[in-house]
Amino acid sequence: MKEIDISTLTEKQLNNIVKFLENVGDDEKTAYLLWILDNVADIGNKKMKGFLLQFEELLRKIKGINKPGQAK
Repeated sequence: MKEIDISTLTEKQLNNIVKFLENVGDDEKTAYLLWILDNVADIGNKKMKGFLLQFEELLRKIKGINKPGQAK
């Protein structure tokens, strides 16, 4: 999935990725989400925010590990 430009996908395609990632282990899911955060230029757009918020709890855990005391 890293070869796909996620910012060009439709809402339906993003929802399919979310469904796929629900069946993937946390290690692989975390690696993919971190890759998105590091490599997708416009994570602030509405579509990307909506996608990432599907994984809000996991992203908060990641932030808590990387920056203890700041994640809430």
